[in-house]
Amino acid sequence: MCFDCFKSMRDEFGAVEITPAIVEAARLSQEANHYGPLHVTIEDYNCGDDSVAFCAAQKRDKWTDADRACLAAFQALTENERTHALALADGYIDASGSVTEAWREWDVPAEGEA
Repeated sequence: MCFDCFKSMRDEFGAVEITPAIVEAARLSQEANHYGPLHVTIEDYNCGDDSVAFCAAQKRDKWTDADRACLAAFQALTENERTHALALADGYIDASGSVTEAWREWDVPAEGEA
């Protein structure tokens, strides 16, 4: 997901408190195979319950231990928390939930929001 799409989701659904579970899910998402059974969630940011369920239903012979751990971590989070975990993993936000320095210049209100 690009930063602007994450920002739109954050603006629409609100920022979440970055908990240890979110930090752990972010870490696990980096260890999982981004082109394996969790691809639609961890690579494409499809974080809804239906997408996570789709991932969970993928053939088990393709799963690594990291994939299983990541799935379990994501199943314990809400959709918005999953999105923030991926944003943390991608460097859009830091562990406090603040937009990182590299992305601050892009963190501006959309046209008509100011």
